[in-house]
Amino acid sequence: MEGEHQRDQILAHFQEASGIDRIEECNRILEQNNWNLEVALNSYLHNSVRDRPRQERENSPRRNIHYNSRSLVTRAFGMIQWFRSYQPQTTIGWIFYVTTLPIRMVVDNFSSIMSFVVSFFAGPYRPAITNVDEDMSSYKREFEEEFGAIHPNFFEGGYNQALAAAKRELVFLMVYIHSPDNQESKRFCQRTLTNPNVVNYINENFIFWSCSVKKYAGYSAFRSLAGSRHPFTGIAVLKNNKMSLASRIEEYLEPQPFVNRVKRVVENNEAFLIVARDERNERALNQTIRREQDEAFEESLRADREKEEKRQREREAKERLEKEIAEREMKEKEMQEEFGDERNERALNQTIRREQDEAFEESLRADREKEEKRQREREAKERLEKEIAEREMKEKEMQEELKERRKKAGELVPDEPDPSHSECVKVAVRLPDGRSLVRRFLRSHSLKYVYYFVFADEESPKEFELVASYPRRVLPCKPDEFEGDPPSIGDVGLGKSETLFVHDLEA
Repeated sequence: MEGEHQRDQILAHFQEASGIDRIEECNRILEQNNWNLEVALNSYLHNSVRDRPRQERENSPRRNIHYNSRSLVTRAFGMIQWFRSYQPQTTIGWIFYVTTLPIRMVVDNFSSIMSFVVSFFAGPYRPAITNVDEDMSSYKREFEEEFGAIHPNFFEGGYNQALAAAKRELVFLMVYIHSPDNQESKRFCQRTLTNPNVVNYINENFIFWSCSVKKYAGYSAFRSLAGSRHPFTGIAVLKNNKMSLASRIEEYLEPQPFVNRVKRVVENNEAFLIVARDERNERALNQTIRREQDEAFEESLRADREKEEKRQREREAKERLEKEIAEREMKEKEMQEEFGDERNERALNQTIRREQDEAFEESLRADREKEEKRQREREAKERLEKEIAEREMKEKEMQEELKERRKKAGELVPDEPDPSHSECVKVAVRLPDGRSLVRRFLRSHSLKYVYYFVFADEESPKEFELVASYPRRVLPCKPDEFEGDPPSIGDVGLGKSETLFVHDLEA
């Protein structure tokens, strides 16, 4: 089992790095290289280069330059990157920032020239294979250090996992591949990707996956999506039971034009998701009908077996009775032949009468047992019907009580504040059935009012928890008469706009 799991991981890494969609082709290449990921990738990339036209390879000026030449300037690039991304925090820092502005402009140009020279001589950048989870956690940390904590909710996992999640939940997948060396990418992150309206729109309508092209996970996803320029944004949707790229945005766009462009893509491709949802619901309905039919068929088979067993018992009982009668008649005949006088005849009659009495008593005993069995069955049926009636009554009372509790909870929720209020917080709550509830609260409002607002919805679970995504934590929102009111929205550190998830405790 562990070997199969390890092979699945190797297959996923190879598919991401090579960009090959067909799993059979990936398995063939890996088996040829004894499931050695590094050897298989080198073999595939070598064959890809060898298959290019010979004239193109011979005319390439960087044909024989070893890739490790990039490591000669790694430390210099690290120092340049720190200098370019320096953010002042103190008065001395601002003085340093202003006085070094001309130097920083020179460094920016020098860095761009050096990146071009290194890429020209060292070949295209190809990061080393690393752990996907480490790539994602380090990218998120670097992104927040440079652009702040306001951004779409990053999907926690690899690109293939994000595709699988979007396919499973039947939602759009948005992929942003960041290039730290591209100024347009930085401007896109600073002005568009961190814009609150863009963030809210993406969180409400997409699973968002992002990574740096400098990371192995981002580089392999960029290759798989056939990206060519930065900033790169791709939108994938389920088509014909396969996640397909619906659109690429490979240019810088301001927030509103970006949202408008994405909305057009969603409108043009939403029909595929509607069809997929209908097909999934139809499959679920067919499975339910098939299961009920199978259960009815099994019940019919069981009833037929019981009837056949009953008929078999009756036939065996009839055969035994006929055999006993034949033996008795044979015995009577023998006794009549043996005893010829009257005394023997009386003894014979007494014997016959005694046997008849015994048979009658046996018949009475059997009838009493059958009657007692029927009585027990009637009593069991009456108890079952009584329990069902009591259960239905109890469920009806519980439904009425739940309905009343939801109504009271809705009445306890305070009035929705004006959007322009300085303490206003917009909370979007995603239910287990995929719907979202959106409402505004004040930072001073207790979390219990968010709980009441969700509980008042008729389709919300009876028992649930509210979970924040980043960092993932359970919010103490349910009121408790012994521990007092839950903390306020501001006390738990929720921002201006937050997306919470409902965890059904009864699921």
